[in-house]
Amino acid sequence: MSDVTVTIGEARVTVPAEAAARAYIDRLFGGHAASVHVEKSAPAIGERYRFLYEKTHTGIYAGITLHIEQPMALVLLDGESESLSYAEACEWAKGLGGELPSRVDALLLYKRLKDEFKEAAYWTNEVYAADADYAWGQDFGYGDQNFWRKSTKLRARAVRRVVL
Repeated sequence: MSDVTVTIGEARVTVPAEAAARAYIDRLFGGHAASVHVEKSAPAIGERYRFLYEKTHTGIYAGITLHIEQPMALVLLDGESESLSYAEACEWAKGLGGELPSRVDALLLYKRLKDEFKEAAYWTNEVYAADADYAWGQDFGYGDQNFWRKSTKLRARAVRRVVL
């Protein structure tokens, strides 16, 4: 990445572009830039995606999603688990350096990367608002979303959202 130069009055400040991006993200996300990954550009939908500055984490680019009212690139991380409770699925995804997809993410994954999933239900990261003992999942066989008791064993995939 190149440098960014800002002129304020007669003062000029030059910083690496990544540092400027992280400062901007800190302001947008209330100091959480360390958990946000910044990239210059995205590949075509369905292509392999390698995270900048990381040699081990890769996935498949799924397209643009919304997170905290901001457009972000959605990457489906490598790996799958087939029988986890909601809490186990959240921990499993965190261990991969990601998280479970939101309901919006899950719809995008169903539309764009359905072939990467078994025809089964997968956990999302969203708790059912009417009863905290339940959480939402996405069925990749029929395409619908439903809520299941958190103790139910469903499949899981992890995602990362990337600021473009």
